[in-house]
Amino acid sequence: MFLGLALNIAALNLYAQNLKPDLAATRVVNVPPLNMDYIGLTRIYVLPKFVDDRQTSGLISNEINTNVYTLETGIETADMYFTSEVYRVWKKNATPSVSQTTSKDKQGNTVTTTTYKYDSDEEIRFELNLFLANGTRISSNTQRERLTASGTSTVSYQRAYDDYLETRRKKTYESIEKQTREAFAVIANQYLFTQQSVFLYSIGVKSRKTDYADLNMAADYMNKWMASNPGDMSSSDVIEANKLYDAALVEYEPNNKKARIDNEIAAVCYYAKACQEFMLNNYRKAEEYILKSEELDSRIHHSQEAMKNTLALLKARKVFN
Repeated sequence: MFLGLALNIAALNLYAQNLKPDLAATRVVNVPPLNMDYIGLTRIYVLPKFVDDRQTSGLISNEINTNVYTLETGIETADMYFTSEVYRVWKKNATPSVSQTTSKDKQGNTVTTTTYKYDSDEEIRFELNLFLANGTRISSNTQRERLTASGTSTVSYQRAYDDYLETRRKKTYESIEKQTREAFAVIANQYLFTQQSVFLYSIGVKSRKTDYADLNMAADYMNKWMASNPGDMSSSDVIEANKLYDAALVEYEPNNKKARIDNEIAAVCYYAKACQEFMLNNYRKAEEYILKSEELDSRIHHSQEAMKNTLALLKARKVFN
């Protein structure tokens, strides 16, 4: 029984393809909002806001899709503007405490260590608002998070308190950063163009039993094309790559498990074609190829699923049909 199992495992290893993708390009697409009432308004201002001496309005600005929107320096020139508020509710004020522990040193002497501590518990509520320039509120979203903070010292209460304040400042900013992203995502999904990044790969094939030099060469051509001439289908790189992919697909034998071009390798070819169409913004054709690739073998690379999901979102937002 064990011998048979070992032989089966060896056979699987012998015939398996080891796919080694290299990142070739990143494609950023603009995704329309659900509500199209304000898509013509592209100038946005973010009112300054400070929390614990740190400006948090920059967190909002970082989320805005600058491929579509222009960040203004004042409300006077803006079509829309963001405001934010931070509310803090104490559940437990900063409270001091002290504890002692004993231990033995190398000489066997008893050593007593005194630890001073401050800790607190509060709720941080972050409110994000989007207004028209005339002051009409378009949307609002509120996020909440419980924040506990503590600081310790073996020297004094003051050192413990200083450590507590620094920890609380850091955790507060991290909490507001997280809440900003979440609140912005809700509002942007409804009213603003957002971005989706899709990472595209040139997939080569490594096998111990079969020669895939042609497809590895095609992957090299794809890598060069996506790095230098994406969008130019007259480029010699993409032309040569497609000759090799098309020739491979002619060999495709779906019912022959020992075929050089099986389902997995055909999936690689269709994935490459999906990448080409995606780079050209031919989303309908890209969807056709990526679905075909996943149908044949959904395991070749995680970017299959990422591209499919982005295309599904674009289709739902009527970018293509």
